[in-house]
Amino acid sequence: MQTDQLFENITDLGFHTYFSYVNERMKIILKKISEDDLQIPQFIEFRHLFPEIQFLSIEVQRDVIQHLNNLTQFFASLPQISHLKELQIIIHSSNNIQAEGCQVLQNFITNNSKSLNSLDIKIHYNQIKEQGAIYVGKCLQQLTQLENLILEIGNDNDIRVPGCEAIGIALTQLKNLKNLSICIAGKNNIQGKGAANLLQGLKILNLDYLKLSLFPNEIDEQGFLDMQNELTQIKSLSTLDLSLIFGNTQIYVNGFKQLGMNFPKLENLKVLDFQFYGPISTEQSNYLVQQIHKLEYLEFFKMNFLPQASLSSEVQIDVFLQSLSKCKTLNKLHISLPSCVFSVSDQFQEEIQIPFQNLLDFEFKFGNAILSEEASKVIGDQISKMIKLESLKIELRNNSDAVDSTIKNIVKGIEYCSYLQNFFFEIGNKNKVLSEGVNCLLGSLQNKYYLNNLTIKLASGNRIESSSLDNFQEVSKSLSSLQSLNLEIKESNLKSQDIVVIKNSIQNLQALRELKIVFNRNHNPENPNEQEEDNEITKNFGELLGAMKSVEVLKFNYLQYQEMTKLNQNHILNGLCSGLPNLKVLHLMLSNYLAFNSESFKLLQTALSKCTHLIELDLKLLGRNQEQDETNIYSILSNCNSLLIFSYQIQFIFGQEMKRLKKNAMKKKKIVIINKS
Repeated sequence: MQTDQLFENITDLGFHTYFSYVNERMKIILKKISEDDLQIPQFIEFRHLFPEIQFLSIEVQRDVIQHLNNLTQFFASLPQISHLKELQIIIHSSNNIQAEGCQVLQNFITNNSKSLNSLDIKIHYNQIKEQGAIYVGKCLQQLTQLENLILEIGNDNDIRVPGCEAIGIALTQLKNLKNLSICIAGKNNIQGKGAANLLQGLKILNLDYLKLSLFPNEIDEQGFLDMQNELTQIKSLSTLDLSLIFGNTQIYVNGFKQLGMNFPKLENLKVLDFQFYGPISTEQSNYLVQQIHKLEYLEFFKMNFLPQASLSSEVQIDVFLQSLSKCKTLNKLHISLPSCVFSVSDQFQEEIQIPFQNLLDFEFKFGNAILSEEASKVIGDQISKMIKLESLKIELRNNSDAVDSTIKNIVKGIEYCSYLQNFFFEIGNKNKVLSEGVNCLLGSLQNKYYLNNLTIKLASGNRIESSSLDNFQEVSKSLSSLQSLNLEIKESNLKSQDIVVIKNSIQNLQALRELKIVFNRNHNPENPNEQEEDNEITKNFGELLGAMKSVEVLKFNYLQYQEMTKLNQNHILNGLCSGLPNLKVLHLMLSNYLAFNSESFKLLQTALSKCTHLIELDLKLLGRNQEQDETNIYSILSNCNSLLIFSYQIQFIFGQEMKRLKKNAMKKKKIVIINKS
């Protein structure tokens, strides 16, 4: 693989130009130039590479172009690329390219369009106005071979109705277009007519994929109806990704009902991704989902209320889920409902004979929600009917003091999901979950013989007390297929004996290959035995790490809110020294108030020397060097002969030692170095 890193400083144009070239793919970034940089003129010839290029990306960063002539000269300096297949152009905000800048882009694109089949063009706030959008339309009209198009017009470009009409007319000429993504941000004054004009010709194309994101504040109810009428006439679509965010909430009163009514017209639709700004009433949400099951071939439905949308929204969760359970072909269902009021209907719902009969993937996110006892029981009951489920993800955030009963009700359904392969459960901030809730969550995983990936996240603000994980050890004996475990416990009050339970549980996972542990320990200054407890906890964690003989990926993040002594650190490092013979990836983070010295890094060096297959190392060591002595950190990579990626964020070592570390790493020419400091 040929790789060149090229750099050119074009001082007369007033910006830096950075080039990278890898395997017929070139990326060019235009960056703002500083006064210091003007003193370092440098030029590297790159034009001989252009005939080989098939993919080109040009990114103009924010506030780079001071004069339009500079942009014109830059594009004029690029030779014609006869075999270009994919082109991406991103113009960030405050470059003030205006309409004339769009004409420059039009000329460059059309001059290199002979083999072009994919175009991605994003113009953020740059005051292009109507005429700029018209130039964009003229450009698109000439790209008759285009199969993939992404077009984004950012805020405050003011393209108005004529700009949308020009782009809409151009799209009708792209007979080969299969995948289209259009985003028109706010304050473009496109109105309802503009939105409809944008879509009016798409029905004559044979589109397979459409992503449409519209954010106009000025659209009215009639405009919303006209737009969705054009949208639902694109009968060829198999995938629709729709984001509608309007400032005028009145349009949702009738418009939302009409949208639900029109969805079934998309008779070939297999994937529907729907994101919107509300608020939405119970009647509207019920009507929408009651129409979704009429999509005969729908396989994936994703719906996301934006948080601002749902502040005054209400969802009858039983009607909502029972209606979706009628979708016979549905195999993926992802729902995000933050800040909603969840209720249960008074009316009897018909029992579905085989609910969710083909559902394999269910994702449910809800936060800041008012979730009653009855509503959480409904969710658990519906999950119990998803008997073929292979992947389940639940995010519960900022719920209430009654979150323990909520968890118990939901996870009761998981007991029936015998074929579960991937399970993700996050309990967010301020849920105040107690030991009983965590025990029920872990208990629901008993006898999940097919479970391959498990993630449990317990965020800060919960009450993760000692004994919360007591049944994990017994449950882990039945998780014979588990290969990846991600366990995050923040602000916990777990004791040393609880870490022993975690260690014994993980040792039961014979198939485990990837382990991530994030552990934040609370500090109790009133406990006279706190320091001794810290030592026991880190000692047990060290023994845990030392026991991971089969693990290939290890990510360990340990944080305690008081000084982490050398003894604490060395317990963990000694564990690593016990040997991880199969380790390929190591991410290690220790903080806060570290007290590292040369002995610590010698232990780390010893540990790394035993990881003979290590290809990726990420170190985050946050603290201080109290003794102000030389740590010899530069030596830790001495025996890492297979390493390819090394990233680090280290607060407390001297600049000279950091230079020696980087120099030592650079001697191993294969290593990519990333400094995150």
